[in-house]
Amino acid sequence: QLSEKLKDFITSQQLELYVVGKHGYNPIDFPLIKFVGETNQIIPTQEYNQAIQQLDAILFFYGADQYQLTASGAIFDAVNHEKPIIAIENSYFKHVFSYGNIGFLGKNISEIEEVIKKIILNEDILKEMNTFKNVKFAFSWENITFPLKVNN
Repeated sequence: QLSEKLKDFITSQQLELYVVGKHGYNPIDFPLIKFVGETNQIIPTQEYNQAIQQLDAILFFYGADQYQLTASGAIFDAVNHEKPIIAIENSYFKHVFSYGNIGFLGKNISEIEEVIKKIILNEDILKEMNTFKNVKFAFSWENITFPLKVNN
């Protein structure tokens, strides 16, 4: 849906959309999107990290009820690579974003579309996302583990 809305930017080569890693899509059905990895196959870590490093920002379309009790490793891949996140707002993303300005949260696809258009027209917006250090620190293993005391 988003690729169709942004078709003019894609065909004019102002925007490229990628799906990176394991996915369940048939690439033939999505001619405006580039795929890194085969359908339902995990790609090697090095290839995955190289693909992420080449991106300007990372999109997430998790629903409002997803990742309420578990974390998404993909989100922290984006944080570790210091790639701005553009996502549909949910409680999990709001929590992660509370530690720093690392992207944009929209209520729906239309808001995500508008954010992407703004970025295309003013790339400096992405440079404002500079608090990855705070998020990395807040979610580091040292900060999310608790001491275990063993009595002998």
